[in-house]
Amino acid sequence: MTELSDIDSGITNLFQEVVQVMWHRLTPILGVVTTQYLFQQAVAKNRQEFPCLEVVKFNGDGPQFQKSEGVNNQINQQELRKAFAAVVTTVLAILTTLSGDILVHQLKPHAEVFLKKAGEED
Repeated sequence: MTELSDIDSGITNLFQEVVQVMWHRLTPILGVVTTQYLFQQAVAKNRQEFPCLEVVKFNGDGPQFQKSEGVNNQINQQELRKAFAAVVTTVLAILTTLSGDILVHQLKPHAEVFLKKAGEED
């Protein structure tokens, strides 16, 4: 368990990168508010299984990491990797439901690279 400030910057940076790619491709199509809502819903859907997602918020520019308000403020890095992967997978699943493969087609290669790295053990 580590403090949020000590989290492996590799996984958080990779998460931010893949989300930014997705964000920049989706906002011209869906708009900022809808894209932000999409990611917020993906986080909310996975928050029960991964309470560590409370540190991830989305504003108009994409993901932001905030200090955990939880009692012990400790975050397991492997759990965070799984949580980030779940958020990306959920966004892709929502987009597939809404648009079929139209929106997901260009995002999938970027997401797959992230998901592979998120699943790697340190």
